[in-house]
Amino acid sequence: MKYPEFLSPFIISPSIPLRWYGAMYIVGIACSYLLFKWSLNRGDLVLLTRKDKNGNATEDGGIFDMLFYVALGTIIGARIGYFVLYSPQTFLSPWEILGFSFNAGGVQFSGFAGMSFHGGMLGLLVACVLFARKYKYKVYMITDNIALSMSVCLFFGRIGNFLNAELYGRITDAFFGMRFPSYDIAGGYESWLSMMPAIRPYTEPRHPSQLYEAFLEGLVLAAVMYFLSKNKKVLQGTRTWVWLLLYGIFRTLVEFVREISEWQVGIFTAGMLYSIPMIIVSTIMLIYIHKNAHN
Repeated sequence: MKYPEFLSPFIISPSIPLRWYGAMYIVGIACSYLLFKWSLNRGDLVLLTRKDKNGNATEDGGIFDMLFYVALGTIIGARIGYFVLYSPQTFLSPWEILGFSFNAGGVQFSGFAGMSFHGGMLGLLVACVLFARKYKYKVYMITDNIALSMSVCLFFGRIGNFLNAELYGRITDAFFGMRFPSYDIAGGYESWLSMMPAIRPYTEPRHPSQLYEAFLEGLVLAAVMYFLSKNKKVLQGTRTWVWLLLYGIFRTLVEFVREISEWQVGIFTAGMLYSIPMIIVSTIMLIYIHKNAHN
């Protein structure tokens, strides 16, 4: 199976450097707002951080405040986390974290290539704690109610990876193996596109692991979070730790077919080693929450 040639990593054209993956962050933030609004209307989320000049709560109920913290924490955490977890040598040239590079032509903005989910998750959790402390909320009230939106954001993010033809899986001889375009070998997307179709370079058939992750980490996790949110008997904090537990399991499983793009130790990839602690900690916390509830 060949990756569809009509797809492009650029939404409009290479002259307008807006890639699908970056655009999916915007889509995810927009969907998060709608889901926060839905939770607010259901009564699950009670936010009153914004007030008008008369001291009354504004219509958004504080959603924009929370969304700002969540989005900023996730993006900063994902960016810094990528360099801490996967490319620590970059700290010798810290301007690269901000997307700048130096060459013979001077300073150039090279874009924010390199984002880490695990770093983004830690940044998100820190943002939730800071928001909860500043506005006197319980942390679980925030994290439980953003779990569904996190799943939706992951779905769009993985679809963005697929449209960018990046982070694909390992070589496979399965019938659903996909040959992805090798833009780098051709010297970039524009050079690849200028070639005759018959000579455009492609990878060997590989697992479309971005789609596996979109399904498991996105759709399946979103469905679980939705049904848990419908059950009023679910203890506070359960959604948070179930989300982290299932993500850790799904990510660990997908790592067996995902291309090894970073370091590994034996059979354990970096993604596995960062996800397994999530499984362990989440299991312990779920036992703790439910054990205390019955004491």
